[in-house]
Amino acid sequence: MNFDRMPRMNSGRAKNIVLPALFFLLFFSLGACGGGDNSGEPAARAGKLDCAEECALYGQCGANQENKTVILGNVSQPETRSHNMTLPQDTAVTILGKQQKLVRFLAPQPEREEPQLFYQVQTEDGAATGWVAAWCVAVNE
Repeated sequence: MNFDRMPRMNSGRAKNIVLPALFFLLFFSLGACGGGDNSGEPAARAGKLDCAEECALYGQCGANQENKTVILGNVSQPETRSHNMTLPQDTAVTILGKQQKLVRFLAPQPEREEPQLFYQVQTEDGAATGWVAAWCVAVNE
């Protein structure tokens, strides 16, 4: 292979390209580490699970096999249908996080989609953590 024919970059020209590229990468890597300022938001709030009228209306609570009232939730994400956990009514919880999710309402007509709030909750004893609809949480103020 003949290296004499390969194009070469002028060292001044290389600096003109490399230096801005390094600043660009530095800017975005520092930007990715920044943020996360949660000083205006409380770290955790207390609440109680409640099979209130709205919670029951949207099918987020019911009775288990022992005929005890339970709140339906999901261990890994906010859900209104694919529940994989139940928590007893009146359970005291710590609210670890919150998330809006677009929910499709099929009834009453007409069909509509609206953002709804979900809480990530943990039981006081730390035995269970999961997501439940905000309709089912009475938040302590």
